[in-house]
Amino acid sequence: MVKLVDVWEDLNQDKNFAYRSTSDSLSDLIKDMNENGLIVSAVDMSGDMVRVPVRGRANARPDKGREASGWYAIYDHGDCFFATYGNWRTNETFKFSSVQFEALSTTDQLAIREKVEEQQRTEREARERHQDEVAAVSQAQWEGLTLGDLKPEDHGYTRDKQIGFHGVKIHNGQIVVPLYSAKNLKPTIRSLQFISTKGEKRFKSGGQTSPCYFPLGFATHEIAYLDTIIVTEGYATACSCYAATQLPTISIFSANNGVKALSELRKLTRARFVIAFDNDENGVGAKRANEVISAINNCTSKIPRMRGDYNDLMVEHSLDAVRAALLTPDEFDLTKRSIRNFDTKPPPREWLVENLFEHKKNGLLASVGGVGKSYLMLQLCHEVTKRNGRFLGHEVKTPGNAVYLTAEDSEDELRRRIHTLDPDNKRKDSLYDVFVLPIPDLGRPLSIVSSNSDAGLHITKDGYDFMDSLNQIPNLSLVCIDPVQSFVTGELNSQEVGQLYSQFCQMIATKHDCSIISVHHMNKTGLVGIDDPLEARAAIRGASALVDASRYVMALFLTGEEDARQICLANGLDYDRLRVIRAAVVKANSDADMTVKTLVRRNAVLELIDNNSTTIKWA
Repeated sequence: MVKLVDVWEDLNQDKNFAYRSTSDSLSDLIKDMNENGLIVSAVDMSGDMVRVPVRGRANARPDKGREASGWYAIYDHGDCFFATYGNWRTNETFKFSSVQFEALSTTDQLAIREKVEEQQRTEREARERHQDEVAAVSQAQWEGLTLGDLKPEDHGYTRDKQIGFHGVKIHNGQIVVPLYSAKNLKPTIRSLQFISTKGEKRFKSGGQTSPCYFPLGFATHEIAYLDTIIVTEGYATACSCYAATQLPTISIFSANNGVKALSELRKLTRARFVIAFDNDENGVGAKRANEVISAINNCTSKIPRMRGDYNDLMVEHSLDAVRAALLTPDEFDLTKRSIRNFDTKPPPREWLVENLFEHKKNGLLASVGGVGKSYLMLQLCHEVTKRNGRFLGHEVKTPGNAVYLTAEDSEDELRRRIHTLDPDNKRKDSLYDVFVLPIPDLGRPLSIVSSNSDAGLHITKDGYDFMDSLNQIPNLSLVCIDPVQSFVTGELNSQEVGQLYSQFCQMIATKHDCSIISVHHMNKTGLVGIDDPLEARAAIRGASALVDASRYVMALFLTGEEDARQICLANGLDYDRLRVIRAAVVKANSDADMTVKTLVRRNAVLELIDNNSTTIKWA
């Protein structure tokens, strides 16, 4: 009997290898596959990706002839097996295992991780090839279609929705909406959406839906010159918003595509995105709109007040109502949120490091020079790769791969630092890995945020390329950038520069579901000894926007000279003014541990010696 494991109940479980179905029976696996739409009678245990046909689902047709939109790969580990399988027509992926992953030894976990990640890469490459094939078929089909003499009042969907035809065609009585790639200015069709007279919608099976969009009121090559773009979910809503405002409008087909599609479009335009997602009963539209705003700069949310979408508002009221809702400034719209409608069971908070650093957020580590902050960041990266990692006395709750971007250390220096941190090569037993990018070895600077007379203040191509390069890292948990000022071409004392850099970091956190921590410097106040952590916060260099826009900030600062002497003596260390360091979270938007911790440097590595010191007292 298949046992279902609810991975969301236990946040201690490693979600990267959380298998929702477990059973030691291959017949249960075959049954699981068939229940989820695949047509499988026997399985291939070679480990290769196997293509199989699929049955029809509610939102996708069945395979015909020799089509094979289903796939599976099974890793046979002797006395246990792990399987992943999916359906390209529905974009679903499933996992199945014969044992609990956590019950295996570290050696077995490493072997399984490597094999499963190899299978995932193979599947991803095959899926992309399949999507390219569907795109070519979609382009050819689109070119052969026309709208003909059909009028909006003659089609049930446009008649009921009270909208017109904008850039669409007709196939067998269905409206056909093209899905254009959001990755380039050239109008490249990746798939098609079909809408029946009754409003039933389906995409071309196996086609790519994200990051894609459909434009109204402008040609794709004009997007770079636009000032404002209204962003909706469906075609009818886009038509209503465009008719009401005459502003360029796009449909991205689903609010779940928001961050991915708009992150790509942000590379092509600086236009302000007005997010006009649906006001769903389950709150998905509003939630996704908030994710977009936190991840992408120059966005504003205009979720309709009434349940439904802007087409519903137009049909029930008028175009004037839609226009007023979209164009009226809402900085002080007190009616948008009522605590009566707040969920009584908010989701549990996710942590990278329990009660210290919140997961999937943008954080800052600020320090004076010469105290070992880069070593500390490498320590954190290393601890995140372990199954039971700890950092400053707290448990790592979200293990995974880490990326360390450094502008100050070459690869040779990183090798020396890593040898100091891990002389016995224990990192080779870690389930995950740390990937480093030493900028000195690139032979050129890497600028993420830049300001010049031609382009103004902007995120650079290098910045977007780095963000996209993170797609190569599976199970990414942490990104570290060290230090901020080396990646910003502009005045960090500028609020605008600080805000844009912080927005870039949050874009990474949201897009890749990871934490991101930037290393920054403090001014000379941190060198003379600080008793009050709030003074340490005030000593962080640059605009307050860097601190204000970070979800959490940790400061490293020196203690008083006499305290430093006593601590060195008590720990058998020769006195060195830079050997004793205080560390404290000086800003947190959560219930983080804000006690001041004491660390000492032994062989360049910072060690925690006191975990029960003073808590910050906020005025």
